[in-house]
Amino acid sequence: MPIRKVILLIAILMVLSIYFVGRLFRQPDKQLVNGSYANSCCSPITMQDGQLAYGESHATYRLTWMKFGLTAFVPGDMTANGVTKSNSESTFIFEGPDGEHGFRTVVSGREYKFERVK
Repeated sequence: MPIRKVILLIAILMVLSIYFVGRLFRQPDKQLVNGSYANSCCSPITMQDGQLAYGESHATYRLTWMKFGLTAFVPGDMTANGVTKSNSESTFIFEGPDGEHGFRTVVSGREYKFERVK
């Protein structure tokens, strides 16, 4: 293989590596998921700049890029009435690159999809 092709291949691999490693360590903007999300089983969930309102409860959340997409972590367990304190975290797995299609999470032991309404 000619040296020019080897150098070109190395350069392409370096650019791709920088892109993917940068995406893994870049924190997503919390405004990406700002809005309200609804589901027929539960109270609406409102997410605004790192704060979550659900039923009578309020909690903070953190966003991160996971290998399967944008994910939020909420301290506590999700129930039909709100977030209860616990040593575990609830996980919101967003659909679409910025959560425009809603997310899936477990509420009271069952997985539900919450659709973005605004």
